[in-house]
Amino acid sequence: MWGRLSILADTGIMDGLKTIRLQSVRRLLENEAIVLNVSPAFSTAYNGVQFTWALRLSDECVVSTCESASVPSVRQVLVLLYYKDGPCSDVTVEEARATIFCPQTGEELFSGFSSENSREFTKGSGWPLPLEKSKQSAFTNFVHHNIDKHLNIVVDIKFKNSLFDPLSYLPDVERACRSQRIEKACAKFITDYYNNAIDIPNLDLLRAQDDKFSMHRLVFLFGCDRVEKECFNDKEGLTEHTLNLTFAHVYFERVLMREVQFFEDFISLLEGIGQAHIPPLRKEIERFICREVMSYFRTCKRRRQGRAGGGM
Repeated sequence: MWGRLSILADTGIMDGLKTIRLQSVRRLLENEAIVLNVSPAFSTAYNGVQFTWALRLSDECVVSTCESASVPSVRQVLVLLYYKDGPCSDVTVEEARATIFCPQTGEELFSGFSSENSREFTKGSGWPLPLEKSKQSAFTNFVHHNIDKHLNIVVDIKFKNSLFDPLSYLPDVERACRSQRIEKACAKFITDYYNNAIDIPNLDLLRAQDDKFSMHRLVFLFGCDRVEKECFNDKEGLTEHTLNLTFAHVYFERVLMREVQFFEDFISLLEGIGQAHIPPLRKEIERFICREVMSYFRTCKRRRQGRAGGGM
């Protein structure tokens, strides 16, 4: 299996090309749909964002029980594209096309498999890539006469560039923090917490056990509840989701960052917060790490370009 991922900057579309090797197997029953083969999972990745896919070769057979000749039996082999995993539950594919080649000679055997229009794929499900009607019967017969032989299927998947922006899958802190009322309430809670002006039940017990991440969970949940009671009487149309994102951002910057000196500390922090099950804080840490890594690579790229330009 080989692959290529290129960017079409003028159209804003990502173009991913993958070759999958499948071996068809024999049907066991009639009047049903049967999976002939499923490809190994393959990925389309760019800019730190990865979507995982699989191809399925399916033989569908519907035997007509109607005496009328106008209702014929239908038997066809289909190629289906499945969305297995990725950063979002639903992803829109602008176009998906497939071509079948002979693995021995590289000769093109069938082309014209296409989703035709954009399709929304839900994680764990897929869509068929219909073949041109004039070729469907020939393709079905070809597969039926080549049981247990290998085929190379090349799939070309096109996406919008925006799907490969890592930060789009992490909290939108700037939008969440538009409410200065929430942000000030969060900051005040953190200040009162450090000044021991707030009595948080069971905190001393966890402190005595040196259970750092359970302490973070208790303080975070208590703080969210306190800020919610203070802010949800206003007329800004605030939501609990907005509050949690904002409090996570403030808590990360003013509390968790005090525990960090090296990059390895972020990894330990990410694991601990994950085990303590505090999703808003975990997302905030992921957002920070992602932003820092992207900034580092952008800096390296500018330096390489500068050296290349200076050598000309």
